[in-house]
Amino acid sequence: RQLQASAAFNRAVALNPRLARAHLELFHLYTSLNLLDLAVAHLRAYCELPARWGGPRRGDPHEEAARAELARMTDVL
Repeated sequence: RQLQASAAFNRAVALNPRLARAHLELFHLYTSLNLLDLAVAHLRAYCELPARWGGPRRGDPHEEAARAELARMTDVL
């Protein structure tokens, strides 16, 4: 199932890199699989998307948590 989810979400972001939710789902999937380099890449992509495309809204607690997690994971790698 995880392989199918990965393939589907990767196809989605290949077709439309602005799909914030797909990047976020790939981040969660790759984190659960301990593929941290791929997880960081998708969390970074999510954080860089503007809110109008589904990215995090500035000042929102979820945005702050996403950026903190990105910084933490980047340090780990």
